This record gives sequence, structure tokens and C-alpha cells, in this order.
Amino acid sequence: MTAAVAVPAALLAWAPWSSTLPEVERGNARCPSPPSAPPPAQSGTGPLVPDVRYHMVQLCPPASAGRTSFRILNDRTSTEIVNRINALSTAPPSPVCATAAGSPIDLVLRAGSTETIIRLDTGPCGSAHHDGVVRYGAHDLYRYTTDLLEH
Repeated sequence: MTAAVAVPAALLAWAPWSSTLPEVERGNARCPSPPSAPPPAQSGTGPLVPDVRYHMVQLCPPASAGRTSFRILNDRTSTEIVNRINALSTAPPSPVCATAAGSPIDLVLRAGSTETIIRLDTGPCGSAHHDGVVRYGAHDLYRYTTDLLEH
């Protein structure tokens, strides 16, 4: 009797005589540990994240050591996500946003061995926090990233 073996589709396309491994577009990866204490909130007008070539994006529940979906980014998609993040508004949509909070989720970008973690708050104000800088409009960024991970 022969046992069936499940082989990922990416491996089926790999030619053993080739010098390159199959390209993986998406998968699951362990979520990074978020910073132990967030820096104090401050406003800022510069970019929220550096304009570098990120190779991977992932959404992680905060304080999670679990695994979630990731997506490998091409140059165009990396540039697009950086532009979306850095274009977030510095002005809150409402004065009550200083105290309103919702469900947080971490957007993780990887460039080489460097992880950039942006804390998205999907509550009524839609704030995005990175290195103590706060921006607003996280709802659209969250939907965009979710769509990248699903399609």
C-alpha cells in the first residue's frame, strides 16, 4: 500500500536541476514580539515609515506569538504600501480621538532582517502608531493590507 504525500504546489514547479528555489508568494509566519512599552505619542509631519524596499507584509494581533498569513511584496506593491502609510493624515477625524480606542492589530513590514511594526487601531478614530508618531486613516490601510493577504 502506498501512502499519499501532500506536496505544496510551489515545490511541484521546482526543477531540481535549477539553481533557484521556487518563489513563494504567501504563507504563514510567526508574529514578531511588539516593543515592551510604546514610546509616548507625538505628532509628526515626516514619513511614518522609511521609504525602503520591504519584501514582506503581515498582520498580527498584538502580543501574539502565533502564526499569521504573510505576503511577499514586489517593488511596486512595496512602494504602494509605503506611500499609503506615509500619506495618512496627521489630523484626527474628531476631537474625541485622543481617548477613543478600538481593536488594535500590528501591521508588520520586513526589509532584510529589519521588522517595522505599525500598530493600527481599527476603532472609531482609525489611528496608526509607529515609534510614538500617530497618524489617522488606519481603516483604509487595514482593508488594503487584508486584501493583499487574501488575494
